[in-house]
Amino acid sequence: MSGDLWVSRGRRVAAAAALAIGLTACGGSSTSPSSGAASTAQSPPSSDAASEASSPTATSADESEWLALDMKVRVVNLWHPVDSTTGGAVDVYSEIAQDGKKLMTVAPGTVSELVVPYMKKLVAGEGEKTFNLSFYPEGKTVRDDELIYQGETSASGLVLTYVLLPPSPDSDGGSSIQVFADETGSSTDWSTSLVGTPPAGKAALMLNATALQYAGKDPNDYPTYLASTTAGKCIGYLDGDGTEHTDTSSFSLIGGTSGMTVVLDQGEQIRINKTGPTSEGVDKVCASKPVVPATDTGLTAGRRAYGFLYGTDPSAPQLLLVPIG
Repeated sequence: MSGDLWVSRGRRVAAAAALAIGLTACGGSSTSPSSGAASTAQSPPSSDAASEASSPTATSADESEWLALDMKVRVVNLWHPVDSTTGGAVDVYSEIAQDGKKLMTVAPGTVSELVVPYMKKLVAGEGEKTFNLSFYPEGKTVRDDELIYQGETSASGLVLTYVLLPPSPDSDGGSSIQVFADETGSSTDWSTSLVGTPPAGKAALMLNATALQYAGKDPNDYPTYLASTTAGKCIGYLDGDGTEHTDTSSFSLIGGTSGMTVVLDQGEQIRINKTGPTSEGVDKVCASKPVVPATDTGLTAGRRAYGFLYGTDPSAPQLLLVPIG
């Protein structure tokens, strides 16, 4: 469950590399020309529409039909239509739009506020409950326009981040999606999906480039990346048991459907470097000109965040930072 790739109409796909946060990452793409000047990443942009529409009272659904769940969700919108390079705003509903409860509208390239999801009281039982979210291009409500319909199991205190992604270029539309647990609460389903706890005095940033896996000229040859310091050194990463790895002889890559959690000193800037078509060694990659220039994550010691690479040009990606907690 933890970050596996799902495709439109709720059909689960066996991802080429199931995401294991803190472990290896295979594939990913994006590059952006570096001017050498540091660019400061502000706190992630929240859609104005999301903040205005995030209240469930904004919908015409009968309030007596709905049960508010003891958890929260948010949406990162990295989607664009299969025949376009431009992203679009999306509407998010509990259940399908035609008889559902609208939760939010999320502008492209932004993350929504955290909101409480709902489910129909008619189907709610005791304890953990399966709830569904549906995603549509802004203003669309008919089933044929639905991008994806995603079900998860609720749990008290659970906090989920949904990442809406571009569809496969050989699909007839829709979208794909990954779901990450910021906090597991009482759930036992997400124990391996948390961004690892950083070592004392450091921060943890989970880098993910799934939004770029189809952005290259060859959809079957996704781009891959490494994270580096401003001095051109590869940044170490956390594995599943919290061990920090710095040995570049066996380094992992960011790309495809997998992510990697890198470990940062407080106040340390991060760069993103794209790997080349041939094996050139990770040290050489990290010393090369970055595709995302030196960026201030704003993370202090003990903090965690997601860093999502997205766009339509693997050589000029954008980086969206999404703090956790």
